[in-house]
Parts: sequence; structure tokens; C-alpha cells
Amino acid sequence: METRNVTLLVGNRTYNLVTSLGDEKLNEVATLLHDVVSTTDARMLQDERLFLASLQLASSLVTISAKLDDLTNCEEISPDQGARL
Repeated sequence: METRNVTLLVGNRTYNLVTSLGDEKLNEVATLLHDVVSTTDARMLQDERLFLASLQLASSLVTISAKLDDLTNCEEISPDQGARL
């Protein structure tokens, strides 16, 4: 996949990076990152804000992973039983 150079503003710092993400996915990722970082106190050091943001994202990932595991471990439902969650 083709890569390109992009610039992202995260918190109070600009980062230059190389990515293979398309515009839509990059915007989605950047928006999520911005949303999470913006929940932290802007008076904190950038490293602290990024650390807290990474903890929030990791916590969300663990929660979503557990929910996916629950869904994939459900018993199969026959058509006559209907949908149950």
C-alpha cells in the first residue's frame, strides 16, 4: 500500500508521520484521538495528556474486545428460535 507524509495536531503539538491510511480512515482516527485528548486537562504536560488518552483508548479497546468475545461465544440460534441477545 502506498504511504504518504501527514501532519497531525494532537493536544498542543504537531506531529509529522508517514501513513498508509486513506483520507477517510485517517480523519476518523484523528477525530477519535482529538476527542479523547480533548477530555484531558489542557494545563497538563503533553506527555501526561497522551498517557491518559492512551489509557482511555486501551480501556475502551478491552471493553469492546470483551463484548465481541461475548457475541462470538453465544450459542447458535436456529431460525425458529428467533433472535435473542
